[in-house]
Amino acid sequence: MRILLYLRFVVSSILFISIILLSACGTIERADVQPRPEPSEPLDEPIALDPLVSAGTLENGLSWYIRSNKEPEERASLRLVVNAGSILEVDDQQGLAHFCEHMAFNGTEHFAKMELVDYLESIGMSFGPEINAYTGFDETVYMLEIPTDDEEIVGSAFQVLEDWAHLVSYEDEEVEKERGVIQEEWRLGRGASGRVLDKMIPVIFRNSAYADRLPIGKPEVFMNAPPQRLRDYYNTWYRPELMAVIVVGDIEPEKARALIEKHFSFEAIENPQYRPEFPVEIAGDTELCLIPDPELTYATVELSAKTERPGMRTESDYRRSLIESLTWSMFNERLGETARKPQPPFIGAGGGTGTIVRTAGNVSCYASADTDGVSGALTAVVAELERAGRWGFSSAELERTKADYLKSIEEYYREKDNIPSSGLANELIEYFLKDVFMPGADAEYELYNRFVPEISLEDINSYAAQMMPGTGRTITIIYPEGATIPERGKIISIAESGPSMTLSPYVDDSLDRDLVDAAPAAGEITGREYFESIDTELWHLSNGADVIIKPTDFKDDEVLFSAFSRGGLSLHPDDEFIAGLYAPLLQSLSGLGQFNSIQLEKKLAGLSIRLSPYIGKSYEGMSGSFSPDEIEVFMQLVYLYFTEPQFNSDSADNLKFRLESLIENRKADPMNEYYDRIAEIITRDDYRSRPLDSERLSLLTPEGSESVYSQRFSGADDFVFVFIGNIDRPALENVCRSWLAGLPAGPESETVVDLGVRPPAGLIKDIVYRGIEQQSRVRMSFTNELESWSSDIELQVETSASVLETLLRESLREELGGTYHIAVNPYVEREPYPSVRVSIEFGCEPGRVDELSARIIEVIDITAGGELEEQYIVKQEQQYRRSFEKSVKQNSFWLRYLEDAFGYGDDPEKILTPELFNEKISRESVLETIGDLYDTDEYITVVLMPER
Repeated sequence: MRILLYLRFVVSSILFISIILLSACGTIERADVQPRPEPSEPLDEPIALDPLVSAGTLENGLSWYIRSNKEPEERASLRLVVNAGSILEVDDQQGLAHFCEHMAFNGTEHFAKMELVDYLESIGMSFGPEINAYTGFDETVYMLEIPTDDEEIVGSAFQVLEDWAHLVSYEDEEVEKERGVIQEEWRLGRGASGRVLDKMIPVIFRNSAYADRLPIGKPEVFMNAPPQRLRDYYNTWYRPELMAVIVVGDIEPEKARALIEKHFSFEAIENPQYRPEFPVEIAGDTELCLIPDPELTYATVELSAKTERPGMRTESDYRRSLIESLTWSMFNERLGETARKPQPPFIGAGGGTGTIVRTAGNVSCYASADTDGVSGALTAVVAELERAGRWGFSSAELERTKADYLKSIEEYYREKDNIPSSGLANELIEYFLKDVFMPGADAEYELYNRFVPEISLEDINSYAAQMMPGTGRTITIIYPEGATIPERGKIISIAESGPSMTLSPYVDDSLDRDLVDAAPAAGEITGREYFESIDTELWHLSNGADVIIKPTDFKDDEVLFSAFSRGGLSLHPDDEFIAGLYAPLLQSLSGLGQFNSIQLEKKLAGLSIRLSPYIGKSYEGMSGSFSPDEIEVFMQLVYLYFTEPQFNSDSADNLKFRLESLIENRKADPMNEYYDRIAEIITRDDYRSRPLDSERLSLLTPEGSESVYSQRFSGADDFVFVFIGNIDRPALENVCRSWLAGLPAGPESETVVDLGVRPPAGLIKDIVYRGIEQQSRVRMSFTNELESWSSDIELQVETSASVLETLLRESLREELGGTYHIAVNPYVEREPYPSVRVSIEFGCEPGRVDELSARIIEVIDITAGGELEEQYIVKQEQQYRRSFEKSVKQNSFWLRYLEDAFGYGDDPEKILTPELFNEKISRESVLETIGDLYDTDEYITVVLMPER
């Protein structure tokens, strides 16, 4: 998995100005930077493909890639990659590339109609996570995650891939049924974001074919196109020389290659149509794109520039990418610091480079602001770009960022044998489609450690001087209707005002001192218990705290951590609720010990530590992770979160400013009002479930937050600390004595308080009329109070919900074509009182709400009456078995499991194995549970309908 792709800040206007932000973490003592070596090798040679990958081309032109990998064991990721997407459609096919992808699941030569999905689910695969596909502008990709411990299953999976490649049926009846599903997928994309995208795309892709080829297509085309036009697209573009088969996983390469040759050596078509590339216009004058919308809740300002798509093939490309990535990382750190000022010019901001389509790159910098803050946000972004270009970055900034990068590649290298097969498969997709380098862990580790230390401040500042190109710029402002927006001339003037701004160099706010002045008096481990069947220890500390330890070898460079205690905000009155709810966030903005938050991040440069406290309605605690060699620093931070959290007024002002900016126009989004109404009905307008508004926000003070936080973390005696991963037991014992047993004990043990919040009884229906699009949302909630909780009840609830979701998907989506997705979500709670709530939710056309809601009740009643085929139970058994096989080899599974077991006092050795699952789950138990839980005479329905 290319570490570079994780460290680069990629911004794409196509994705509604989304950005992936990298937090600064690092070592306390940074390694000395190596002197810059003289260039001794040419950098323009292509980087070789990972030597662990076998690759080739069949006689018909189909490319194949095979990579043996054992994470997870007895699993493989299969991909069929088609170098054809919506860009290849003609006008009367708009949306048909995507339609073709859908039809691959609705009948092929070897799997009629829904038999394909039925078969894959029957062998334990889940529709969505393990059986899926997507269509983009330039490609269509089909994905399978399969078990490899059964040769028949492996062979069938390759048959599925082959059928997708050239044997899809396209029966007229199935095409007509699928139109409604695609229309509902299109409908889901409407709303403010869809309308904004409609206006952005023609500007971004002006004078390019991409401007009129969104993959979802046009309803007037995909709802009316004759089935033959789908066949025409499929027969024209689904051909072997435009395809690749990718196999990554726990499978013998020779076996995989034989299966590829068996299934994919079909004949190439004669006289194939040329597959063109489509250019994007790069140069040009600055364009201004103003997009108001009545349902936006805040404004977004973006300054971007299209570029030629950068090469990603040679060592020179790699080095250039590192320079760009390092520079944007430092730039984003500066924006993050600006966002923490008491009255910041923006809510959040970021920038970076990326690709918008295969033939074009993009440089972008964005900021989000309240309805009156557009001018200030744009000015601040321009100022920071100018500051970076004029003054550059400091050596201290560069060394911290290098430390982060080198730590990241070190982690990646240590975990090279634990990289998930799906990640490697996705890299090979990029390699095939875009010629993006995939050197493999060993080569990438060498490249990183060769290039990162020798990249100089001169290299960085040379790039910083022109990081935002001067040509081909677009200024995009997306804002709620009624927001204060400068005149067009003023906007362009601000964007071009950088050179005339009076600016001072960046001031680096860092603090060079120890995290903790002195260690506390050490405590002791006073007792030990061992749970042999799950290789887990329980230590009792002298201050009353408990420590759970489960060493694993699933990952070499990971330890997961959790700390929790009962009580949470249930122990506080309503007038302390808001201050307590936001206390952890305010603390994180304020700092820890002698360090403010900015200084703390810089102090930790080069470390992989993640740690944050939380205070919930029923629990408080911490969650985090660290590398095994970082345990001492990690435990010092845990100690400081208990003993020296900061809460200052400047950070409180900042937090309140940003929250106020977000809630100012919150109700403009119909979905916010819809979910607010659901919460209001289900909780009977409970104070703590109401949305944040200005009146409630006024209750947030640093003094109030500190008071609640200090009570929740006053002592460690009722806390349970959990460590899962590559644990050094002697080292952990030492730090537990020093830092955990050294924590003070609290005044008394606490528990969760039942505040008496209960859902209303009876059959309730409420309609929220909001939104200008013709789209509806329906949620049906079934609630039950239990006499007592048991693991058996929870298992039956979750399994019956999964069965019901499959039944409803088949009925509402596949049979009626009424929705794109329907979800059945069970919630089983033990505290504050034993209860079950199951929500059924879907989106649809407003005119079909009553029809589809009635069908749900019909399916429930029919099923509760005894109509359920055994195949649905078999699917559950197989899916649980396959899921369990993967889960028990993941640290995250054991963290959740042991939290529950020790948090509630359950027997941790009574783990639900597949054999036990099969004993407990039956057709009869599922029918009984559905009959008990889904009372069709008593449930709550809330519907979102368009404004009248």
